[in-house]
Amino acid sequence: MTFLPLPNDSTFYNLPLKRSQYKENMTDPVIPADQLGQQVLDDVFKSMPPTKRGIAIGIANETPYKWSGMSPYFRSGKPGSNMIPEFVKSKEAALYTATKRCGEATGSVGVLTFFIPEDKKTVAVMFSVPFDRNLYRNWWDAKVYRGEILSWSPMRVKDSSPDAGPVSKLTKKQTATTSPAKATDNKSAPAPPNFPNLSQHNNWMAKCLTPEIYGRLCDKKTPGGFTLDAAIQTGVDNPGHPFIMTVGCVAGDEESYDVFADLFDPVIEKRHGGFKKTDRHKTDLNSANLIGGQLDEKYVLSSRVRTGRSIKNLGLPPHCTRAERRKVESLVTEALDSLDGELKGKYYPLAKMTDAEQEQLIADHFLFDKPVSPLLLASRMARDWPDARGIWHNEKKNFLIWVNEEDHTRVISMEKGGNMRSVFERFCNGLNKVEDAIKAKGYGFMWNEHLGYVLTCPSNLGTGLRGGVHLKIPLLSQKQEFASILEKLRLQKRGVGGVDTAAVGGTYDISNADRLGSSEVEQVQCVVDGVRLLIEMEKCLEAGNPIASLYQELMSGKHARDIADQAGNRGNETKEIDNFPDLSTHNNWMSRCLTKEIYDRLCGLKTLSGYTLDQAIQTGVDNPGHPYIMTVGCVAGDEETYDVFADLFDPVIEGRHNGYSKDALHKTDLNPNNLIGGEDLDDEFVLSCRVRTGRSIRGLTLPPYCTRAERREVEKIVVKALDSLKGDLQGKYYPLNKMTPEEQDQLIEDHFLFDKPVSPLLLSAKMGRDWPDARGIWHNDEKTVLVWVNEEDHTRVISMQKGGNMREVFTRFCKSLKEIENAMKNEGKEFMWNKHLGFVLTCPSNLGTGLRAGVHVKLPSLSKDANFEDVLKKLRLQKRGTGGVDTASTDGTFDVSNLDRLGFSEVELVQKVVDGVKLLVQMEKRLMEGKSIEDLLPK
Repeated sequence: MTFLPLPNDSTFYNLPLKRSQYKENMTDPVIPADQLGQQVLDDVFKSMPPTKRGIAIGIANETPYKWSGMSPYFRSGKPGSNMIPEFVKSKEAALYTATKRCGEATGSVGVLTFFIPEDKKTVAVMFSVPFDRNLYRNWWDAKVYRGEILSWSPMRVKDSSPDAGPVSKLTKKQTATTSPAKATDNKSAPAPPNFPNLSQHNNWMAKCLTPEIYGRLCDKKTPGGFTLDAAIQTGVDNPGHPFIMTVGCVAGDEESYDVFADLFDPVIEKRHGGFKKTDRHKTDLNSANLIGGQLDEKYVLSSRVRTGRSIKNLGLPPHCTRAERRKVESLVTEALDSLDGELKGKYYPLAKMTDAEQEQLIADHFLFDKPVSPLLLASRMARDWPDARGIWHNEKKNFLIWVNEEDHTRVISMEKGGNMRSVFERFCNGLNKVEDAIKAKGYGFMWNEHLGYVLTCPSNLGTGLRGGVHLKIPLLSQKQEFASILEKLRLQKRGVGGVDTAAVGGTYDISNADRLGSSEVEQVQCVVDGVRLLIEMEKCLEAGNPIASLYQELMSGKHARDIADQAGNRGNETKEIDNFPDLSTHNNWMSRCLTKEIYDRLCGLKTLSGYTLDQAIQTGVDNPGHPYIMTVGCVAGDEETYDVFADLFDPVIEGRHNGYSKDALHKTDLNPNNLIGGEDLDDEFVLSCRVRTGRSIRGLTLPPYCTRAERREVEKIVVKALDSLKGDLQGKYYPLNKMTPEEQDQLIEDHFLFDKPVSPLLLSAKMGRDWPDARGIWHNDEKTVLVWVNEEDHTRVISMQKGGNMREVFTRFCKSLKEIENAMKNEGKEFMWNKHLGFVLTCPSNLGTGLRAGVHVKLPSLSKDANFEDVLKKLRLQKRGTGGVDTASTDGTFDVSNLDRLGFSEVELVQKVVDGVKLLVQMEKRLMEGKSIEDLLPK
């Protein structure tokens, strides 16, 4: 066994132990210490996520020392000592299970001892591991004891392999001779280069995914092409909250759960209360098996049962193509059209419903919106919105189906009042009829004996069922025991407004907590019986009576029902469905240039790195734009994108860049000596100057498509180049995920810090993946040169200073770029550039120079003149507020910059800004004097 010293400021090891929070008499049989790592620890730790694990070392002869607190927790000692639950002999070990006062085990504590002949002392090793450290971190402690003195030099064992427990197998030689003072370091197997940084994450994926599992699965694909990285991306991008445990992974098709079983099996086991990979799920949609179901309507305001269903052989929402999504819609709507009687209804496609239909669906609370949750967006649930999505409901409005929301279908049966039996009968009847109609088309729902009904999120496997009621229990909900009552009944609560909403007037949405391992009938029965008991408890409290006896009976294991009783489609379709996006309401350059013919010609092509047309256009499909704001609508995933998909990108570039044709040649000029003037812009009007551009590194894919390993390689290359800069360019790099709070505050104050993207355009382009991994900010000591790493491009380089000396800013800009590229070339790297497009960047709008030269200029009089917009247009300049894109001007101060990027050199564009701003200032002065500017207006 080897030990690695920890820094003295480690806070994890200085937390109090509370002996009273563990159950007594939990000791397992004593086993040989040299088998501890294999027989016990491997099993214990492999069932938990990799996390910090406490190790405490104790030495005998500590009798004079007394633990402070409620009672002693751990001590090495002699046979018969009452200081440890059971004395452990030399070279033997015991495992203890740590639990809350009520509920399941929340961690494990182990003790092993061995005798050191040289010191004639017994050394005891205690290790403690929480199942969920984020929730129960104050239960774990690790301190070192030597003799009678408490030492504050904590130690830990370094994992010997990526998914190993902290204690490796103990050999007889080690037990006889190793002491903590002679610790050496274990070597850990390196993580795969593309393994995500999950150190700050709190979701089941992060707790279960080890480098070993990642390395084993990362190159695999399902038959539909879904990958491990696609499955985990939502959990990587959304670390979660210390007190809210999310799942962190999704399935892209039915085979995901088999191909990536090494990850999904442990996630499922932990999320579903120990449901093992060998367990079988139960399905029962026979409503006649439900006992009771008529609930007191004085307390139950409404009842509802919902589930999801997925159609076999079609990709799930995170991975489906447009054609597959449209196929789902076609199959489901045809099946629904076949329903009659009380299930007869109508389908309302989101993309085609009238305003009146939309308003009615909103009034009925039936309409679902485009996802805005980062978890759903990172899972790619919002692609092509609202294509092939819609709502169907029957004429009585008590049976509702959502199509292509988070699953292929979401089926809901509901009604006001407490007749849960009627709701469940309609639910089962409707599901069975829909499935029969789909089977008639040669399809069926995804289902297997292990997982039950297969859905996108592992949390919904099994039944996918949520049976809920809106329940008025204002008195019971105020009781301290309320949470433990719900936990014992396997129920959960939330506000009637949905997840994360608060209750109003003591009214809660109460539903089943379980999905997998029990049948539909059992889960609805759980709700019926549990709600009945909650109502009986509320009635007791209304009468002024205690509920202690009811509570004690429930906690003793008596069944809730007993306690409550005592208290009171047509044929297989062979027609191919089109995958061309619906762009009928879009206003971006991609939608104007992409024809069906071009799409069909390009949709099967890939760049050398695997980038596709659908990936390039997805941001433009998801974001139709505004009638008066013209966006680009497509992005490049690598340098080859502009060649492989030239039939689309060439007309987009021509439209966006004012007629720049596909045979035009771009000009590059980074010699500041060619700039005329620029050092004398009037400081009374020009407050600051700035020049910025982006650069991409050849041989690495761009941010919408890069792997984690490539993004980290970009950071490594750029930071190494920046570290080589000297003189007025010498500076420091601040990685986003490692900067101190003080550094962050300073960067915010300097207006240097960039945030995680929230723009739907950037999120649809997958710019926010793995944030903040391998992103950072560099600036020189004088704070006049700034480099952003892995924001929207590989790099963004900015030169800036206060005042009107644009020449000095541009000179520094050119010098910085030249020295950075020279340093990279020494390492065999270079920027992406070609004669046609100039410097190649992610967005076609930034091709060419990628340059934006801007000044903050005060034009309070000119900006009110009717000619202002026309003047800017003729000067090829653009304006915005000083706060950035889409911000308004303050006191007539604008950020004025060049409009063009491609077809002009860097010098020419900066020259346009210098000359144009000089003219604008001249006009401002004229107007301030009350004189005409007619003779100054550009022709």
